[in-house]
Amino acid sequence: MEFYEQCQIQQVAPLITLSLHELNATSHLKCHLRKSDIANCVWDNSILKNRLLSAKYILEFCDEETARARIETRPKEDGAHSLISPFNVESDLFPNGILSEQWFLKYTRDVPFAFVQTHLLDDDPTTDEALGLALAAKRQEYASFGVKYVAVLLSDGDPIADQDRVDKLRLVSGLPRLTGIFYLNADPETLERDCGILASSIFSNLKALAADFYSGVEARIKQRYKKYYTMPSFDNVDTKISLTPKFLEVRNMIKQAVILQFIHPHNIESSFTMLETSYERLIELTADHADAFFSPSASAHDAKLYAHFRRLLDTIAIHLIRGYLSTEEPTAALRKHEAHIANVLDLCKDQCKEENMAWVAVQYQWIGELMLMVPQSVLSDLNLDHQVKQKAYQNSLAYFGGSNFHDSFNSTIVTQSFLMYLKAFSKLENAIPDKIQLPYITSLANAVKFLRHKLHLLQRSQECLINATQHGTIHSLLKGFFMYIEWLLAEELFSMGQYEEAEKHYITVLNHEGTEKWSSLFQLLTQRLSMIYEKTDKYEQQLESIVRLASQKTPIRDSASVPITLKRSVDIALDEKSQFFSVAVNLFSETLKKEFFEFDTIVSQIEIEPIFQASKLEGLIEDSKADLKITKIEVNFDGRLVILTHEDRNEKVCQVRLDGTSEYKADLLKLGKGGVLQLFHEVTKPGKYKVESIALYSTLLVRSGEHTVNFKRSELHSFLSVARPVTSFTALLKTEQNSFKRHVIRTHGHQAIECVVQPYKPEVRVELLEPLQFIIMGEKFEMPMNIRFLRPPHEKANISSLSILVKSRLLEGEVEQDYVIPHTNWKLLKDDENLSILDEFKNAKESLQGTLQISLRRPPSVKPKQEITFVIEMQLIVGESNKSTSVYDLDTIEIPVLAKPFDYEYDVKTRFRDDSSLDMRNPFILSTDQADAERNFSMPLPSRVWASTARVIDTHKLIESNNIRVKKCLFLIRSKNTEVDVKPSGSTEENALEYSQTFITSSRHRFSLRLASVIISSVFIWSRGESELENEFETDDWEVSLLLQDPRVILHRVEANDGKAFLEYVIENPTPRIFTFTTTLKTEDSALRGVDWNFEDPSNIYPLHQAAFPVLPFSRHNMAYTGKFQVEDATSTSIELPNLQVYDLNYKVSLPTLPVDDKVVVEGDVLYLKQ
Repeated sequence: MEFYEQCQIQQVAPLITLSLHELNATSHLKCHLRKSDIANCVWDNSILKNRLLSAKYILEFCDEETARARIETRPKEDGAHSLISPFNVESDLFPNGILSEQWFLKYTRDVPFAFVQTHLLDDDPTTDEALGLALAAKRQEYASFGVKYVAVLLSDGDPIADQDRVDKLRLVSGLPRLTGIFYLNADPETLERDCGILASSIFSNLKALAADFYSGVEARIKQRYKKYYTMPSFDNVDTKISLTPKFLEVRNMIKQAVILQFIHPHNIESSFTMLETSYERLIELTADHADAFFSPSASAHDAKLYAHFRRLLDTIAIHLIRGYLSTEEPTAALRKHEAHIANVLDLCKDQCKEENMAWVAVQYQWIGELMLMVPQSVLSDLNLDHQVKQKAYQNSLAYFGGSNFHDSFNSTIVTQSFLMYLKAFSKLENAIPDKIQLPYITSLANAVKFLRHKLHLLQRSQECLINATQHGTIHSLLKGFFMYIEWLLAEELFSMGQYEEAEKHYITVLNHEGTEKWSSLFQLLTQRLSMIYEKTDKYEQQLESIVRLASQKTPIRDSASVPITLKRSVDIALDEKSQFFSVAVNLFSETLKKEFFEFDTIVSQIEIEPIFQASKLEGLIEDSKADLKITKIEVNFDGRLVILTHEDRNEKVCQVRLDGTSEYKADLLKLGKGGVLQLFHEVTKPGKYKVESIALYSTLLVRSGEHTVNFKRSELHSFLSVARPVTSFTALLKTEQNSFKRHVIRTHGHQAIECVVQPYKPEVRVELLEPLQFIIMGEKFEMPMNIRFLRPPHEKANISSLSILVKSRLLEGEVEQDYVIPHTNWKLLKDDENLSILDEFKNAKESLQGTLQISLRRPPSVKPKQEITFVIEMQLIVGESNKSTSVYDLDTIEIPVLAKPFDYEYDVKTRFRDDSSLDMRNPFILSTDQADAERNFSMPLPSRVWASTARVIDTHKLIESNNIRVKKCLFLIRSKNTEVDVKPSGSTEENALEYSQTFITSSRHRFSLRLASVIISSVFIWSRGESELENEFETDDWEVSLLLQDPRVILHRVEANDGKAFLEYVIENPTPRIFTFTTTLKTEDSALRGVDWNFEDPSNIYPLHQAAFPVLPFSRHNMAYTGKFQVEDATSTSIELPNLQVYDLNYKVSLPTLPVDDKVVVEGDVLYLKQ
């Protein structure tokens, strides 16, 4: 903001002038008053809209004489104008200016709305009258100036007594109680508190007076629109521009906009319209007179007027942009800033572009400074994550540090302060100091000041970036910005000849972790440092930079490869910032096993590759020869140091077997040119085995003429952390023919620089003697295993126990289930007892056999939803003499599990007994048995006979393939109702995987039960193959409702042979009621399907259509028919029987016919006889 007058750009607030005595009490008071002082502030948070902040003022402390000189209005002749008016020939605005900084000074320094003065209250009360009159005179005097007079009475007397004196002084002076006269007691104990209360009272009580004062100023400004002015002659002024009403309109608008801010200092939104309008009119006014301003023959006065317009435009823009920030609209503020730059550049686009770039740099500088003053909470909408959610950004592309808008006004805003400073710097890069003519930025016309200002902008940008990172407003990982600014600073300092400072910044960028990967930048930095060392006579540092440049993998650019000449011989110890070699370490077992165990030999394969090319260095030093050698290697195995020194050997791969000492020999000369070093180490104890670091000691000898430079370097390659583990590496192992074979080893995401050595593990393998294809739920079986010892025990191993632990679990899909608990144990051992194999192992046997006994049980009600897998996990338990135990996984066997061995299908068939007394005793025939005497007169309880059938369905074809065989089936038939009795009859019958069990249902006590609910289940006894081990398969319950005491029609007998047939039907009435039926034996339907029936036989006593007839209670009605039949299809395996229709005249229903012979099957309503 240093390019503008402070009075023009400062935040405005009501002005108070204060004249205070030089006393201790007034010093305390002054400290409290300054807390509300915003004099010379460009931004104060009190300007924020809708914030509950205390009132702030511009305070001017001076003596009364100075204040009176500023306030007192100079007498002027009639029709004369003030010195800040363009109509006054003595004014610097005459004859066509608009508004100078003097007007801003008038209201920010000279003319207050209130004058505050301290007065001492004398110990003698008799002097109060004279003091009161003096206060009255001052009140009247300042009132004539339009200024409110405020008196502060200071006293060190009794506050209570002083209060009466103050009241009298108020009456005499005429000063108001709340706004005219205040009292302050100088008692040290209460002074600090009273000063704070007094300052708060003064400022809060004067708010209304301030608004009235500046409202009066606004009214006077508005009245000037109605006045007519006479323009004095300006013939003696060399100008082509005349003062027009537009000038006066812009002048009054700017005044009005600024005064509105005085009236509403905490909400300046009311001034936006006037500020924007005055800005637009001033732009138009400047454009209207562009020909005069930009004419080659423009006068000095017109050039000064143009600069006046430009500064005034900037001033209005600052007030307007600060206003939008005060209303917490940072996006609008930044867009107004971009619009201001675009408007002004459009005015002077054909003028000096170098000067325009300097002016644009100033604009980005002051907006950057202003943004730093504004609280971050106000700028939160500029954050990238907030921009996406705002309507203001709907037609924009937001990115870090800015946004592009594509609407009525296309613009690009910068949202980070450090980027604003960077943009200001970039604009100055295109500016030329000699071309800068604008008076208020002519300080940049000086070449030295110009360079210093560029450096200042970069430093401010860096400070802003550091502060933003520390406060978390931007991401701390944006180190590229830091390095870019460091580079720009270094370049500026280098161009200014400040080589020592430039060197620091170049080194900072050079040491950045990503610089070496950017070869062109690295080479440029190294070249710059070499030039600095050349200019500052730092010979050794120059040689170091040359070596570092030669260490680059990429070719050296021609501009960076200017050779130097060796001046003298010197020994130089190089730092570790760059390296001559790349080192890779991979560990693997000599037997190529994936795991590492005690007594294994671990190979540490170290691959050394030179990344330094001596030929590059020879090209950077004239007539030179360079030679790079490794002198020593130190390998740190997690605290154990192995040192290797040089010894000539004729080996393709350097192999060293470690024997417990620390120093060994290897062909380091060959390794220096690139090679593989293998260290073999037999581990004798378990734990972590790791290569922590490798230190390479090397010398680089450069000779040129008579001079020799010896570079010594010790480079440490640490492997404590590896950013990205390798997925695989190539291991070299010597064969019996002394050649080396390559083996690709996959790391599976693990680091190959370390391994975990486990306790000694005997090499044991477990195998199934016979493959097992499946296991059936509920099965008990034995699984023989073969246990083999692949290698005899190690002579150093001290094993106290060796056994095999078996665990089993059940997986449903991928989830382990617990509704089935498998039981697995070794035969003849308990469930939790391991199989000991120590004796066989120590005796060096090749193998032994063990048998696993497995049982799977599940609750009958639980049904698996997915595929089930039975998992057997076998672990090797190794116990050592030190009482430690190690557990190793041996094998995992997964076997599919079948939920059941086969499926089944239930059915219930009707059965019939010829002896009616067994199932339905006639109540009209009394028993002769004396034991039945009590029951002779009760109703009989009929019973019925049924047959439950269970048919096996070979779903998995296990029975067909002889994998399993069903031995028998046991039925469990029970009644659901306790009032119904269910009794099995006879034994279970089997017929081609169909099992049948006859049972009888009857009511126990009551006749009222019509239906009997029966629950049927069964248990199938089966075995696997020829095994005698039997398993049980229990079916689910099947519930069926059977007729207990309803009438029914039974096809009792069916005989068919050679076209002749005999059919016997029985109608049962097991109720105490009489039923009336009609019957019809229909043959028409079967005739249509190719079976013709003829029942014209003289033995038939029942007609095919029988009229109504009764069936007595608890009785059977038999009907027999003899007939003939003829089948059209001779190959048919079944004969359709005629349909006997029995119709109940009482209940209007037909009774179905139920066959009791298994040769008769029912399909729908049709009966078929199987032949």
